[in-house]
Amino acid sequence: MKTIKTLRILSIIIVLLTVVISGVGIFWQNEGEPFSVENIYGEQIKLFGNGLYAHDSYFKAPINKGTDVGTLFLVIPVFLVLIFLIKRNTLKLRILHLGVLSYLLYYASSLAFGVAYNSLFLVYILFFSLCLFGFVLSIFSFDMEIFKNKLKPGLPRRGLAAYLFFAGLSVFVWLIEIVGSLKTGNPPSTLGMYTTEPTFVLDLGIIAPSAFTAVVLVLKRKPAGYLMASILLMLNMFIGVIVILQTVCQQIYGVNISLGQFIAYVGIFVIMSLFAAILTIKIQKRIED
Repeated sequence: MKTIKTLRILSIIIVLLTVVISGVGIFWQNEGEPFSVENIYGEQIKLFGNGLYAHDSYFKAPINKGTDVGTLFLVIPVFLVLIFLIKRNTLKLRILHLGVLSYLLYYASSLAFGVAYNSLFLVYILFFSLCLFGFVLSIFSFDMEIFKNKLKPGLPRRGLAAYLFFAGLSVFVWLIEIVGSLKTGNPPSTLGMYTTEPTFVLDLGIIAPSAFTAVVLVLKRKPAGYLMASILLMLNMFIGVIVILQTVCQQIYGVNISLGQFIAYVGIFVIMSLFAAILTIKIQKRIED
């Protein structure tokens, strides 16, 4: 119970920080206008010029705003409900709570490592630290033997493994940008004024290996596999909605993407989020509380 209490306190602080970060990202406006600068590759890059993301590229700033909108108005309400309910200490609620934490950790990592330096940098560091340690604490609070005994027969296995395999494979879409830049000798077209793209690192370096590991564990009917799968499913569920909001914000600010980019970078993740929701429900039904 002490661990649950600690997680609830951490989660409340995380909510407060998220409201500040996303709220400022969405609503802070000033008199700034878009302007162009030369990046380290000698290219002229248009910067947003306004608000918190003034020094982010005109392509990336609306993406950040779309993420903020989804986080503030979708993820945080869900998280607040789970924070209130988690005091019941049921396995189902703890898994869902952990899943939301995984999204917030991904969000925090993207801000801390991917957004141009701004006045909230120290807040980003605190936010990232709390999300990371909250996620780790939550993971270690699970007793795999108890978890194993709570799993009922009839859990999805082959279908879940197939989904996880495809989820791990789907992030290799970023290789289009990376390999393309290696062929031409130019930086990826979406890199803009940045020196790297954290999404490439997070997805290819963490998400893909985690998904493939979960595939093996699920096929072996290991409880750790179902815990990993549940985390990845929740993450995918939220990302599917977030990418839609990112695209809407880009359209609002006049950033158009091609049909091919929409299919590769938006459509696939939206479809996957729908399947993730279905599989999450199936897993939740097979957990005994």
